[in-house]
Amino acid sequence: MLARAQLRRSLRTMILLGVLAGLTGGVVIGSLQLARRTSTAYERLERASSVPDAVVLAVGGADVAERIVQLPEVESSWITSTGVGRVGVEAVRYAGVLAGVEPPPPGLFTPIIMRGRDVDPAAADEMVISEHMAELTGFGVGDSVGFDFLTTEEFTRFDIGFGEPDGPELRMRIVGVMRVSIDEGTNAIESYSTPALAARLAEGDADVFPTTLVRLRDGLDSLPAFQRSLDEMEGDLEPQAGGEEFGGIEVQVPSRQRSVVAVTSRVQVAGILVFAGIAAVAGVLGVALALRRHFLATIELDLLGLAALGCSRRDVRLARLITAIPFVAVGTLVAIGVAIVLGVLEPIGSMATREPHPGWHVNVVFVVVGALVVPVALTLVAWIVGPDRTREAQRAPGRPSALVEQLARAGAPPTAVVGTRLALEPGRGRTAVPVRSTLAGVAVGLVGLVAVTVFAASLYRALDTPARWGWVADALLVDVNRDVRDRVQSDPRVDAASLVDEVLVDVEGRNASAEAFADEKGPGAISWTIVDGRPPGRGEVLLGARLARELDMEVGDRASFRGDDGREVDLEVVGIGVGPNLSNQQFGAGVMVAPEDVPRVGRTQPFVGASLRFAPGVDADAVAAEYGTEIETFRPQRPPDVDNLAQLGALPELLAGFLVVVGLAVLAHLLVTTARRRRRDLDTLRAVGFVPRQARSVIAIVALITVGVGLVVGVPLGIAAGRLGWRFTAHAVYIAEDPRVPGVVLVLLVAAALLAAVLAAIWPAWRAADGPVAAGLREE
Repeated sequence: MLARAQLRRSLRTMILLGVLAGLTGGVVIGSLQLARRTSTAYERLERASSVPDAVVLAVGGADVAERIVQLPEVESSWITSTGVGRVGVEAVRYAGVLAGVEPPPPGLFTPIIMRGRDVDPAAADEMVISEHMAELTGFGVGDSVGFDFLTTEEFTRFDIGFGEPDGPELRMRIVGVMRVSIDEGTNAIESYSTPALAARLAEGDADVFPTTLVRLRDGLDSLPAFQRSLDEMEGDLEPQAGGEEFGGIEVQVPSRQRSVVAVTSRVQVAGILVFAGIAAVAGVLGVALALRRHFLATIELDLLGLAALGCSRRDVRLARLITAIPFVAVGTLVAIGVAIVLGVLEPIGSMATREPHPGWHVNVVFVVVGALVVPVALTLVAWIVGPDRTREAQRAPGRPSALVEQLARAGAPPTAVVGTRLALEPGRGRTAVPVRSTLAGVAVGLVGLVAVTVFAASLYRALDTPARWGWVADALLVDVNRDVRDRVQSDPRVDAASLVDEVLVDVEGRNASAEAFADEKGPGAISWTIVDGRPPGRGEVLLGARLARELDMEVGDRASFRGDDGREVDLEVVGIGVGPNLSNQQFGAGVMVAPEDVPRVGRTQPFVGASLRFAPGVDADAVAAEYGTEIETFRPQRPPDVDNLAQLGALPELLAGFLVVVGLAVLAHLLVTTARRRRRDLDTLRAVGFVPRQARSVIAIVALITVGVGLVVGVPLGIAAGRLGWRFTAHAVYIAEDPRVPGVVLVLLVAAALLAAVLAAIWPAWRAADGPVAAGLREE
């Protein structure tokens, strides 16, 4: 009987609450789907596009490649020819084109064509480029690109300059854009062409060197033995005249790119899960509070009457659950529907380019589990939050608030005393309001809002401050010769400059690049951002943050290098840092040494660059562009790990907005409920002398006290949570970890929260002072 009556009176409200609960559940399920799709994107792309165990670059020539594929560790291989040509666009001045004489065997290279088509093997002028290359250059399907290929002599003179390319001039048509797992970093395959192009380059005077993709017999377990075989082979090779800076045989392991992608994935998945977690907590809390207030307002009298007739507690709860059936059913259906619709979401940020199957995709497991969990969760919410007046009717009044008593003794205005009492004391009987849960809900929302504010402030400072991720220079020049050095010395716009020698090294059995900085102009070398320790002197080394973590080394340890002559050289680790590199290695994976140690640890002749700092007031972009017309010049650019943080997109703002909406909804619902259920108390006060302005002030004070308590709890906890979240994130991407607490912004946030409390109180306060006094007293 009770359930039937309640269903008639509450159907519309239960449906609306069910929609709200379903939206929350659907957003959570959809977020989990998105997190799973983001975290597995690269793994699925590797399976779909195939990844070799090793990519071997052999500058020594085709005969070296043939010897490599005959090594006992090799199971299958694909020998390609790579020609280097000038493209002539600002972002990419020179690019390599990979072409194999034979098609690749299965499991080595299977590009996924995203736009256009694959190449025609018989066409010498067709090529497919990676999405990364397309983004850098602006090239697309149908474009015709001119390649001015380098000769062998020009390739070996790349570090000191060679003038204009003298190799073949070819026009290549882009027929497709591909997605592969190794389109960035040192293992990148940015483009490929046809066997016909490979034959044409071999017949001409362009320089080509073999790039061999290898599948090892025992996978990566065979890598150490394979590396030893290559080292023995390399010892017999004579370096090309003028090209001593190039290693004879260089091995790149694509699987090491996974650590970079893993950082990207962790950051993005963490952001999604944080959003889902906050949505779940805020949504469940808001729905639970609204549902409880609805039960209190609609079935209280029925419960008291049934209790007087001897109705059991079990019967009351069963009736309440029957009443909640529309709430549970609608919530479940809406949650499933929203989750299915959210299947259109693809991985966020750069992980979107790692998705091998773009488009709508529903994770059936998540939807099925959600279809089982959501109704159970909503039923539990309805069971827990519903009032049980069969017992509560006999409860003694709650303990008065100590703050209210102190205000009364201090002679505070009656409006302040009454408003504080209504905000902090739940009351008893028919006027009870669940204020504690509301206070907790507002506090939780403010903790999240403050934490997001601190995290966002730290994030945006890091993104906009190149020195926090290694770029302490205004520009880097690559392949500096004597003419460039003389120009830098005489240029008054250059305030300071450092020469940078970069060589390949073997540190603790790992291939890496080492940089050494020496003053060229002005005091103080322009080198790296040091996060721990100091710059290295003779016999010392500064490790990149990523490399130090992978080697499990810290300041005070000793790192072993193997020089070009095979001798071991131990250097003391005196610092950890990050910096830009002239090669394309992973961020934070290099080392910095003193110039005196370069001959001892280097395995190649050094590339020479220059790190520039411009004078104050100089237009850095314009000066760098001017240098860029003559020599390859780079301005500060975010490394992939840092750029991943920027790819979180609007998640911080969405979180902040979501929390503001939920907090306002919870507060507004409390004020409306307070004005309605405490109407008798307010009208009693009006009857003994309260004017309408005082009655309205009481509701405003309820709002201010509620938000004030939330701020007292939320601001310090939010700052702590935001600082912790940022330190974890910054540590994961190898940048400076100190967070930023934006004091001015937090003060404005506190003021805005108090103002929002007053604004939210306007309508319920006006209603509380409206109407005849007898209307509330009639219920007494």
